[in-house]
Amino acid sequence: MSRRTGFTLIELLVVIAIIAILIGLLLPAVQKVREAANRGKCLNNLKQLALAAHNYHDINEQFPGGDYLFSTPGLSPPTQGYTVFVSLLPFLEQQNIFNVWNFTDPRLNGSTATSPAALPLSVLICPSDVITQNPYPAVKPGGTFWGITSYGGNGGSQTYTTAASDGMFFAVGPATTLGLSPVRIADVTDGLSNTLLFGERYHRDPAFDALAASGVGGASDPIAGYGWWGSFGTGAVTDVTESAFAPLNYLVPPGGGANEVILRINAWGSGHISGANFALADGSVQFISNAIPQTTLLLLAKRADGQVIPNY
Repeated sequence: MSRRTGFTLIELLVVIAIIAILIGLLLPAVQKVREAANRGKCLNNLKQLALAAHNYHDINEQFPGGDYLFSTPGLSPPTQGYTVFVSLLPFLEQQNIFNVWNFTDPRLNGSTATSPAALPLSVLICPSDVITQNPYPAVKPGGTFWGITSYGGNGGSQTYTTAASDGMFFAVGPATTLGLSPVRIADVTDGLSNTLLFGERYHRDPAFDALAASGVGGASDPIAGYGWWGSFGTGAVTDVTESAFAPLNYLVPPGGGANEVILRINAWGSGHISGANFALADGSVQFISNAIPQTTLLLLAKRADGQVIPNY
């Protein structure tokens, strides 16, 4: 007599439960592997930025300025310029973009979605940043197109509304009122290995976006609207620099207002877990935990304060 073979209902349910458990165990592992790869790619991007800055220094005997400003008659606003990322284009294998850059009327660089300043550059984008999921490039008020970036130069202790020159990048040029020159290696008296050069910025903050939509704190753009080229006025340097004025990975809290918006614009942060990646002025790269005291982060951001930096 032949016997029928097959699964009983209980056996089928047991198999399904085992498969579900295995999937549940596998997904976190896959996510960890993906995040590890993203973090590695991000560190490599920052390494490339640091090397580009040093190559620039080798040729020009100074690092590039954060935002070069010069007066151009007939334009509104009258101060026009270009940023650290524009200066670094030839050293990031982007000589073709640099060659077509319009230094006479920088507004034209972002006039269309295919203009030089609107082009997405992979070396300026962290794969864990949400800007990889959003429409690209960003459109600023007035219809200007901006290629957005996951990184910002070290602006020291600056705020969105107050300039500072104690970091590595700040506004320079004849249109500034500070009369400053770009930083040289000799100016980093705290030591290159003790001073930040570039760090991550993160583009997700719904509370900030809601406040910016109503112009609170002087902001009129969503947090995803900050690009790698600033062209208008001294405030443009805040589009390409971050600072230690706010804690690492600071987000606007519920009920926040103008003060919190100002903190958020300049805050370093990332889409990685528990911290962010940084490049130091000696060209090395490292991950810094959210647990770092803000006072220590501020010491790392200042290039010449002469203070001892505690372990972090």
